[in-house]
Amino acid sequence: MEQIFRKAGNIMKIELTGTDEHNIISKLEIDVDLTVQEDLEYALLKYLLFLEKNGAEFPEEFQEFVDELNER
Repeated sequence: MEQIFRKAGNIMKIELTGTDEHNIISKLEIDVDLTVQEDLEYALLKYLLFLEKNGAEFPEEFQEFVDELNER
């Protein structure tokens, strides 16, 4: 997985790219200010959903946390 972080002021552009065993590419790009709680929660949610979409399996407690973030 490739991660690129570029800081411009307080806004951070985060790009994640994943390639599975069938060469299917998944990509996540977000611009967030990680000093703002709502942006941090949004970035965390998007990252976790990206991992889940690419096959990650989380423990039940962690999945509840993801679900709670997703409801906001």
